[in-house]
Amino acid sequence: TDDDTLFVRQNSDQSIDPKFYSKGALGPYLDSLLFQSPIGTTAGPYIENGSFIIAKKIGEKESSDSAKARHILLQPTKQEDVEAFRNLRDSLFTVLQNGGDFASIAAQYSADESNKNDTGNLGWFSEGMMVRSFNDTVFSSKAGTFKKIDTEFGFHIVYIQAMTKPNKKTLVALSYRQILPSNETMQDAYNKASDMAFVDKKQKSFNPDTYFDKYCQQHMLVPREESFLTEAPRSIMGLDESTDIVKWILTSQRGDISEVFQSGNNYVVVLLTTIRSDGIPKLEDVKTEVEAGAKRHKKAAQFIQEFNQAMSGQNNLDAIATAMKLNITPSTDLTFQSFF
Repeated sequence: TDDDTLFVRQNSDQSIDPKFYSKGALGPYLDSLLFQSPIGTTAGPYIENGSFIIAKKIGEKESSDSAKARHILLQPTKQEDVEAFRNLRDSLFTVLQNGGDFASIAAQYSADESNKNDTGNLGWFSEGMMVRSFNDTVFSSKAGTFKKIDTEFGFHIVYIQAMTKPNKKTLVALSYRQILPSNETMQDAYNKASDMAFVDKKQKSFNPDTYFDKYCQQHMLVPREESFLTEAPRSIMGLDESTDIVKWILTSQRGDISEVFQSGNNYVVVLLTTIRSDGIPKLEDVKTEVEAGAKRHKKAAQFIQEFNQAMSGQNNLDAIATAMKLNITPSTDLTFQSFF
C-alpha cells in the first residue's frame, strides 16, 4: 500500500498512527528484523498478546530522545480574536529573535500559568510526551532556535534550549487483528467446561481436588489459583463479568464445583478449595502469600534505593533510564482513568 497510515486506520483493530522507535523499544523480534533493514521491509504476521500483528518499516531518521525548552503560549478565547493573537505571536517572535528578554515577555503575555513566571520553562521532556504538532516541530529542530507552533491550546513561541545526542530511529506502522475464537471453538470449549462441571459428585470415591487436577491434565488445561476472597471485592482480576462467580464462591462449601460461567470469550468452572474462618489465620494457611508479599516488598525497596541513587544530581529522564538500564515508553492522551 502507498498510504500506510490509512491502511492501519482501515484494517487494524487498534488505530495507532505510525511512529518513530529507538533501538530496543520495539521488542527483540521487530528490533532485530526492522532496525537495520531497508525502508519497506515488512515483518509478520506474528502473534503477540492475543493479536496477529503485521509491521512495516516506512522511514528512519536521526533525532534526539529528549529536549529542554521554554515557551510562551498565546491563547485566544474568542474566534474573532484568533487573527489578532496570531499577529501578536509573530510580533513577539521577531522581538525575541532580535534579543528580547524571554522571561519578561513570558511573564507578561503567556497564558500557561504553570510556568509563565518561571521563564516559560518546560524542562526536559521525551519525544512523544507533547501533542503531535509541538512534538514534531521541536524534535525536527536544533538547540538554540526559536520556533512558532500552532496547537489546539493556542499559538506558541518555543525556544529550544538543549537536546540529547541524536540517535537512529525507525518509523514503523503496526496493524493489529485480534484473534477471536470461531463458533466451533467456543462450542468445543463449552462442551469441555460442561463435562467438567456436571460430573456425578455422589460417587463414594469422588474427590473434588483429585478430579479437578486429573481433568485439567487430561484436557491440557492449566488451572488458575485465586487468592482468598472476602465479601468486599465483587470481581476477580482478569475475569470479565465475574460478579456471579464471586457470589457463587461466597455461598458455596469446601469441595463444591460450580456450574459453567461465561467470562468474555472464556468459560469458567470453579472448585472451592479452602474456606478460612474469621479472625487471624494460621501461618500454614497464609505462608505462601506472606512469603510472596515479603519478596515483592524487598524487591521494591531495593529498586527504590537504586532509582533514588540514579536520580541523584540528574534532571534528565534519559540519563536516569540509562543508569538503570531501563527503556522509556512515551504515553499520550492520558486521563485519570488510564490504567498502568
